[in-house]
Amino acid sequence: MRIKLLGKVWTLIRKPLVAADGYCDHPQTQAKKIVIDSRLKDRRELEVLIHEMLHAVDWHKDEHSFIEPVAEDVARALWRLGYRREK
Repeated sequence: MRIKLLGKVWTLIRKPLVAADGYCDHPQTQAKKIVIDSRLKDRRELEVLIHEMLHAVDWHKDEHSFIEPVAEDVARALWRLGYRREK
C-alpha cells in the first residue's frame, strides 16, 4: 500500500519482524518504506503505525520525549473513539 505524508510517498509494508515492531526509512531515502510487524494486532498495531508515521513526518523528533508518548496517546484516543482496522 502506498501512503502520502507531507507530500512524500511511502510504501507501507506489513511483514514479520524480529528486532522491532516497526521501522521507517529516512525521509530522503528513495523508495521510502514504513514497515510494521504483521503479527501486531489491535491497538498495538495502531500505536506502532502512528509511531512510524511520526518518524516519517518529523525525523528529528526525540524518540522518548515525543514520538513514543504522542503515538501512545493518539492510539489510545482513536481506539476509545472506535477506530479499528478493516480486515
